[in-house]
Amino acid sequence: MKAVQKHQVMVVDDNHDDLRLLSQYLAELGLDVRVSVSAENALELIGQSLPDLIVLDYKMPEMDGISLCQRLKGDERTRHIPVMFVSAVCGSDEIVSALESGAVDFVRKPFDKAEILARIKNHLNLQQQTATLRRALNECRDTFSQSSEGFSPADRTG
Repeated sequence: MKAVQKHQVMVVDDNHDDLRLLSQYLAELGLDVRVSVSAENALELIGQSLPDLIVLDYKMPEMDGISLCQRLKGDERTRHIPVMFVSAVCGSDEIVSALESGAVDFVRKPFDKAEILARIKNHLNLQQQTATLRRALNECRDTFSQSSEGFSPADRTG
């Protein structure tokens, strides 16, 4: 499988076997992988360095994946980070709940290696394109703001 540009992915799962397997797959892609076995620890790590994608288990002790996703989407610093659920808890209600909390995707365990890696690569590419567009928009706003500083409102009416 072709490697993607060096991105940082946070994997949050209380199941050590699932965490190890998914981390191994992501490392094979050449991704910088950080792991956490709890939502609380994940919040600390995310606060230190923002990942490009968060892969999150649905059901965890103390704080579940939905609560973590909602906290991330409610924070200005982290709301733009795509969150992808990977879980064995996968009824229609759980999937809808995850997507409504702000997740971009939901993959059922056990997952197919090729499928999950393709989804992750797609989300990372979309994240990178979105970030590029966001920077370009900010540059346009800055340019417009600077070029319009010398004009009075009367100058703007034709």
